[in-house]
Formats: sequence, C-alpha cells, structure tokens
Amino acid sequence: MSGRAAGEAGTIGDHSGSADILRSIFSFVGVENDTDLDDRTERRVSEYARLPYAGRPIGSESPMSVALCPHLSLEHYRGGEKWVTELANRLVADGVSVAVRALPYAPGGERRVGVRDVLDGRVSYHEAWRHDLSRFDRAYVFYNPLSKLFFHGARSAIAGIHSWAYVSPRLYESHYGAVPTAVKALYRLAGARELRGFDAVHSVTPAYESPHPRTVSIPNFVDTDRFHPERTPLAEEFTVLATAAHIPEKGWDTVRAVAARFADRSSAPASVARGVPAVPAVAGDGGTAIEGGSGGGDGVRGRDADGIRVVTTGEGTGAVEGLGFLSEAELADAYSRAQVVLHPARVDTDSMVINEACASGTPVVTTPIATHVRENEAVLHGSSVEELCDHVGTLRHEWRRGEGYDRRCRRARAEGEAHSTETIYPRLKRLLTADVEAIGMDVEADAEAGVEPGTEARTEPEPAGTRT
Repeated sequence: MSGRAAGEAGTIGDHSGSADILRSIFSFVGVENDTDLDDRTERRVSEYARLPYAGRPIGSESPMSVALCPHLSLEHYRGGEKWVTELANRLVADGVSVAVRALPYAPGGERRVGVRDVLDGRVSYHEAWRHDLSRFDRAYVFYNPLSKLFFHGARSAIAGIHSWAYVSPRLYESHYGAVPTAVKALYRLAGARELRGFDAVHSVTPAYESPHPRTVSIPNFVDTDRFHPERTPLAEEFTVLATAAHIPEKGWDTVRAVAARFADRSSAPASVARGVPAVPAVAGDGGTAIEGGSGGGDGVRGRDADGIRVVTTGEGTGAVEGLGFLSEAELADAYSRAQVVLHPARVDTDSMVINEACASGTPVVTTPIATHVRENEAVLHGSSVEELCDHVGTLRHEWRRGEGYDRRCRRARAEGEAHSTETIYPRLKRLLTADVEAIGMDVEADAEAGVEPGTEARTEPEPAGTRT
C-alpha cells in the first residue's frame, strides 16, 4: 500500500498531550516555524496502522531486532529522514530485523514522498506519538530532550545526536528564536543526566562534546555510486547549485543575496555593482555576528561574473531559479551538472549537502561553523556574502581557463569517497547490532591509530581527464 493512498480518519493510541509537547520541542530542527498538525497527519497515522508490516518487527533470521526512531515522519524526507531510510533499507538487505518507528509530525505539513515509495517493503513502519519498543533488542532514537516520553521500553537504546542544537556554543541564536533557546536551556540543565539513561551515544560530528562515557562519532554516509562526477556532463553555463532547505538556518537569505550580487554584476559595471546591500550574519561560532559585505571583488571576477546561473531545489525566487522537487536520481544529476555547490548554512552537523556534492566531484562553498570540519581546495569557507562571491568567482575563473578546477574536483571526489557507504555503513551496522560493551571499540582502535572518525587517510585519484 502506498504512503500516498487515501484512508479514513482515525487515531493511534492516546496522544492528546504529546502534540503540544512536540510543537515546542521539535519546531527548530532544520525547518521553518512549525504549523499546527492537520487532519492529513491524523489520517496518515491510521493508514500506517493498517500497513501489512505495521506493529511487528520483520524477519527471524537476525538475532538482533532494531528499531530506528526518527522524531519526524519519513515522508518529510529531508536529511535525517533520508539517513534513516537508506540505513533501514541496507540493514534489511543484510538480514537484520529492522523497523522504523516515527512520530506523525511533518514540519509545515510538508510530506514530500510516500513512505512506501522510498522504504523497503520488508521494513515495518509505524507512526504514533508514543511507541512501546519492548519487543525490540535495540532502539536508535534521534535524541531530543524528553525523547523517552515518545520512545520507550527497548532492551537497549542509543541516543543519536543529529542536531546543531547540541553542538552550538551559543544559547541564543536569532534564527532559532525563543522556543529552541528554551530547548537548548533544557538540554544544558538536564541533558547529561538524561543521556546517561541511554546505553550509548552516537554523534554524526566530532564537534559534539558528549557527557556520556560510551560515545562514538561516525559521520553520515553517501552513496558514491549514485552521486558520481561522471553521471551527467557539466552545464555549459557556469551553474551554482543550492540544495538545502529554504530557511534562515540553512542560509537561504544568503543564497538569494549571492544570486542578486551576481545578477547585478552581470548587468552593471563593477563600480556600480558594489552597491548591493549587506545581509544578516552568515556564520558565527561564538558570539560575533559576521555580516555580509558590500564590496564587489576585483575587476577580473566582476567581468567573469557574466553568465553565472544560480539554481535551487524547490521553488526559486528573485535571481535564484527553482528546479522543483527532485527525486534522488534527479538530485544526483543536478549535483553532477553544477560547477559549484553553495551551502551557506548557519546550522549543520555532518552535512549531507557537502557529502553529496563532494561525491559528485563538485567543489563546495560553505561557512566556517564548528561542524564544517573540512576546509581544503575542494571545500572553501566564506564568512560573508563578499567572501562567498569571491570563492565562486575564483572557481568560475579556474573553470573557464582550465587552471586548477579539475584538481579541485578530484579532491572533492576523494572527500566524498571517505564518506562512502562502503566505508561508513559497516561501522553503523556494528553500532546497531553489537553487544553494548563492544560499542565504540572500532572507533577507539581508530583513535589509537591516529585516525579521526570521518577523516580516514585518503589518496587523491589519478585524473581520468577533465570534467566536461
């Protein structure tokens, strides 16, 4: 049965007070301001109750039954939901008894896919406000304060740290607002005690400082067969691609400002183009707001700005052209076709945008926040609109003249391969299926060998020609 199929209205369990709690706790997690849950959400809850696999773990071939517990519906299908979907599909293909237990919550009411269009049919899927996980050997819970109100009873539980809220050194950030600040305060007040109630903690970024003695840092993985430089030819016109959500946390205002800057440069002399106004802080890691600049860069980059096209997934606006909703295959095509990916996020963990762009051999221009641990010739950092534009201009200059651009693309691909599914997934599988006492042993071995998680030694591949 498709996740898009119509169903009669209904409810699952007693969740009368939980929705209000969720609105307060989760409205900040990588999305725009929350809206009330609507009748469609309630109907979908009842639909999943009637799915043939709902309510029971599948398979008996695996000695370990695992529940993956995201705090958003998989149908929202952004970073965390894609991660859960890909992980569940690979686990079930490996014979692991795996289920997904999600909350019936889609920020803004945005359900981008049908769950059965993306999730393996052998994986049990159920949405409810409270989940009894007592039939499962292990639960992987996307951590938020009070998570155990919604996911409880598993024989062992791992808390997953996927949110900037637990990494940021600042209690208040204007792009988050009052409710997330309260959540941060709650985490700082009781998070350490609450996390110690889990058997282990997993973070996707080494920037997270965990209070739990059994903590492992394993980065996100990317399908390097799907995201690949040779998937499609490069665009004839120099193309800047932005794929993150259109919200301040992900720098959407900055993307628009960069696009406007290039549009103005292409239609006016450099001396006039310098008058583009600044935008709010692009990135700040400790209290100092870094403002968007208003200069126009050097004369060479001003001339080279002609013909720069800025595109985005979803709807466009102003000087940014919208590509509409893209399937995973179409998204991979877009990454491979673009000359550069622009990702001016203020909020991030281990960025899937950066991972997918690098796997596609596409250089990235991003921001110097704590979780953007990579900075090299393939991943360039800029703290203002001016710096971001300068980096894009440099890449444009190199691409036109064949001076250094292909070297950056090869380095990007090497960065992507360090996060490949073949490298990262086995570690996640061990995390979810090993005895609790064994969790982290492979990470400790890496540490003893001097290898930081997610930054394993890599070699730059030999050039196979230029990207065309």
